[in-house]
Amino acid sequence: MKKFVNGIGKKRTVRGNEPLNVSLQDLRSADTKGKWWLVGSAWAGNPLVDRKEQNEDAGDEDRLVLDEEAKAHAEQSAALLKLAKKQGMNTDVRRSIFVVLMSSEDYVDACERLGHLKISDQQRSEVIRVLLHCLGNEKAYNPYYTLIAQHLSTSIRNVRFSLQYCLWDLFREFGEPIGRSGGDEDGLGDGDEKSVSKTKLRNLARAYAWWVAKGAMALDAFKPLNFLALKSQTTIFLRTFLAQLFVSAQSASPLLDFATDDESEVTSLSRDREVLEVIMVKSIKSANVVQGMMYLFEQDVEELAGMAKDAE
Repeated sequence: MKKFVNGIGKKRTVRGNEPLNVSLQDLRSADTKGKWWLVGSAWAGNPLVDRKEQNEDAGDEDRLVLDEEAKAHAEQSAALLKLAKKQGMNTDVRRSIFVVLMSSEDYVDACERLGHLKISDQQRSEVIRVLLHCLGNEKAYNPYYTLIAQHLSTSIRNVRFSLQYCLWDLFREFGEPIGRSGGDEDGLGDGDEKSVSKTKLRNLARAYAWWVAKGAMALDAFKPLNFLALKSQTTIFLRTFLAQLFVSAQSASPLLDFATDDESEVTSLSRDREVLEVIMVKSIKSANVVQGMMYLFEQDVEELAGMAKDAE
């Protein structure tokens, strides 16, 4: 009998590395509930039942958090829809685009969500129209919209045409006599000059300068203009555009403003002449555009030279 008992201990496999199913809460409540994991030790309650109840409580808390997040999301969507109507978004498509633009985390998230919208190819042009509306109404230039349009132009061919048509509509607002071949969904192009805020004019000029500099569109879009008989607002727009074009062509960030006083930003710009030549060569077929831009540029240089001379 003694040999048999000693043999049992030898044949038994003891794995000391097997973890105990004991939680930190069990260890902390050992003085009150006992040590249930020790054989022969007294303990109170049922740890398995207690743990199940804790998991259910945690699940209820998670569901409560999800319900609160869903409620907050619904409230945000309702507020954005209300704002969309206030901003003149008179169709479901425009309102949907507006909500995406206003609620996205960044331009990458916005592009992905815009791509998932169930709209036809013809309705894709509404994306650019809503985007330009939002950009023009910003109190300060926001490159968020600029980067969205640039990214979309690489994957959706119609975006380039939409940018061009919207530019023509803007020139019609300035009072330029441009034909309706560029599309006129908003009823623009009646020849009457409309007052456009300086902020909107500046924001749109900076955005279009970036798009031309980065190849999202070409200078050919300006071919309907008569550079010898421009309206006052068109002249201001083109001068801002031209100055920003030189900066955007040499910069990797759409944030840099041609009117900046930060010397470090100015010195960080490259001096690559070939970049500007490529932009001009793309519009070689529209000689009047290149000549018109150079005409404005020469006027600006002469004006700056005259100001410098007066300052002396």
